[in-house]
Amino acid sequence: MNSRDQSLAAGAALLTINEADAIETAAFPRIHEDPFDRLIIAQARIEGMTAVSSDARWSEYSIALRRA
Repeated sequence: MNSRDQSLAAGAALLTINEADAIETAAFPRIHEDPFDRLIIAQARIEGMTAVSSDARWSEYSIALRRA
């Protein structure tokens, strides 16, 4: 089983990228410079979901976060 299938089996959701995600990402303070990470953080905030990461900087964005 690949990591995508394992994530889905564990209850992860696949999200599409939309305009609201891009707008939210652009409005963030520059705590984190990785654009992909910022996009994931934006989606977690907009969707009210818990993000999973080992990156300590993510917690500075006031999102529900589970440490990996």
